[in-house]
Amino acid sequence: MNNQIFTQKNNQKAKSKGADKYRAASRWHRIWQTFKILSVSVISTIALFVFVSLDVNQALKAMEKETNVQEAVVYSIKVADFIHHLQDERGLTVLSISSNQDKEIVVRLEEARRKTNAVMKNLLSLHESAIERFTSIERFSNLIYEHRKMIGYGGRNSNVNEEVAFYSDIIQFSLDFLLESFSKNSIDDFTLSLLGYQMFLVAKDKTGIERTLGRSFFSRGRFDETEDLLWYAEQSIMGKSLLKRSMKYMPQLKHLYEAAIFSSNDINMTQLVQMRKVLMKNEPRPSNSTAGELWFSHMSQYINVLLQVQKAAGERIVTVLQMTVDQQELQLIFRITILVVVLILTPLLVLAVTRMTNTIQKYAAKLEDITLNLKEEQKRTDNVLSAMFPKSVAETLKRGEKVNSEYFDSVTVFFSDIVNFTNICACISPIEVTSMLNSIYSAFDDKIDKYDVYKVETIGDAYMVASGLPVRNGGKHVDEICRMALDLVKVTETFKLDQVPGETLLIRVGIHTGPCVSGIVGNKMPRYCLFGDTVNTASRMQTTGDPQKIHISENTKKALQAFHYYKTEFRGYIDVKVSS
Repeated sequence: MNNQIFTQKNNQKAKSKGADKYRAASRWHRIWQTFKILSVSVISTIALFVFVSLDVNQALKAMEKETNVQEAVVYSIKVADFIHHLQDERGLTVLSISSNQDKEIVVRLEEARRKTNAVMKNLLSLHESAIERFTSIERFSNLIYEHRKMIGYGGRNSNVNEEVAFYSDIIQFSLDFLLESFSKNSIDDFTLSLLGYQMFLVAKDKTGIERTLGRSFFSRGRFDETEDLLWYAEQSIMGKSLLKRSMKYMPQLKHLYEAAIFSSNDINMTQLVQMRKVLMKNEPRPSNSTAGELWFSHMSQYINVLLQVQKAAGERIVTVLQMTVDQQELQLIFRITILVVVLILTPLLVLAVTRMTNTIQKYAAKLEDITLNLKEEQKRTDNVLSAMFPKSVAETLKRGEKVNSEYFDSVTVFFSDIVNFTNICACISPIEVTSMLNSIYSAFDDKIDKYDVYKVETIGDAYMVASGLPVRNGGKHVDEICRMALDLVKVTETFKLDQVPGETLLIRVGIHTGPCVSGIVGNKMPRYCLFGDTVNTASRMQTTGDPQKIHISENTKKALQAFHYYKTEFRGYIDVKVSS
């Protein structure tokens, strides 16, 4: 009773302090509260303004990067066009050498050189920032002009391999420039596409070299040197491999390639495949300029198809980049709009917060009282649940969930009682009995906290503990109970019964291992109870046990065999009646 009065007084003091804390009775207090809330609002608004400003700045940088990437890709596509015309000029130069400057081929070579000159002039005419990207174009143009003067149309100071090497070096340098440009200006979403486009250009160049070397084969009737055959095979295989790989990195290339092949009426892929097989076999045959012309024609048509794919893919990349830039512009406009809205709403927000503060303060103290009461009630409820049920069961009940009966395959149950308890009780008063049991079970409770066990209940002098439920612990339950039992027996050896001088505390202990069912029984005074033969058998082990000895069943002994630090003594056979 005194404890209840003391608790009520403490609760009243706590409520009074909480109410005083949130009471807004004075004008200055309301002003202070308003100032704090407004400060938070203003700081939040400033933070939002800074965040939006940084976001706008980031959007500007992203849009600038997208624009730079777009410009770089457009310029790179022009360089790719330059590479294509160099490939044509390379092939026709070699063809002119092989045909001893055939007039028709010379005319085609002159036309190819004019186209190359036009592309180089176009690259040189771009603004300075673009030229800086490809500073070697002017040097290459001078080198190409000097080389043309030196070899004419291929009749002097030149051979097939030297011409292929000369043009291939320039083309390779240009391809390296494209790769470097794509690497510097790539965006995460386009990295694979740009890499695929680069591989496609390299594959196209390998096909151009294949065209040139194949023309030489048919003109001569064979490859004179093994190195020439290996060179051709390398270019052919690498060209096909890079073409397939480019389509994996940029899937659009595959669709464009298939569409271009399907729509081309001039190219004969079947005959082209057969001629490639002839080249790879390198079987000596009479020189045949007609076959060489046919090969060159088929390969030129095939390369033109690749050129169509190259241009279409480049246009698609530029289109996607333009769409990205447009999207970035829309996002920038949206962010700026948000920034303007924030600036407009800031004073309105301050005014609204000022009005709301006074209303909120009126309910603060009242809400605090209610909150304190709820917390106290919740705490009392939690304490009651924790005392009545295991922790996991109590948590389930607090969540409002139903606790169903649960079956456990294997648990260990402990029972103990006090020897000669009836005679002891006859010698002392009921209050002394209560005091004695409280001191004994308090000592027991302190010990069992060290083990993975759950105290089920105490009835009179009976003390019941279980392990392996409600949380399963594998096969540890038998070890936990047995170590606990040894500890409790040791406690009783030194325990003094102050209420009964001269009397020694002795207990009987019974333990059994087996299956059981647990569940909550009752509505008004619910209890967590265990049911099954395991409970009954453990109780029989206790009642038939000897003082200060731990009586275990055969099941418990078998379960203890997994632990090698227990010694047991066979007592004999005892008839134990259970419900089953």
